[in-house]
Amino acid sequence: MKRIDPLYNEYFNANSTDDLPHEDRKKRLCELRNREAYLLPAYHMISTTFADLHDTPQRMSAKGVISEILDWKNAREFFYWKVKRRILEADVEKKLKLVNKNLNHGQMLSMLRRWFIESKRSRTELFVG
Repeated sequence: MKRIDPLYNEYFNANSTDDLPHEDRKKRLCELRNREAYLLPAYHMISTTFADLHDTPQRMSAKGVISEILDWKNAREFFYWKVKRRILEADVEKKLKLVNKNLNHGQMLSMLRRWFIESKRSRTELFVG
């Protein structure tokens, strides 16, 4: 507020000097608080709008933060299966750690993906031939 509003800046600077009597300092402080209360709704609206513009799904998708935009009606099911998959992956990772302690997280995920793709391929071959 001090940087943008000249009146607030004036009140702030006038209150920061040491040579003011107690009554004047109290009056200036009251003016400063009143100006803050007057400006606060506008600052709040601007900051909320600014934050909302950054948190839209379209903007997040354009920045690569999310892979896809979900429909609200399918979001619960999507996240249910995502959490379930991650829990199962963590369980498999624990079992893999018991077998081979030298594997890191990336190697284990790569193995899981490869196993998943191979299992899908073998299942589809059963139905094709």
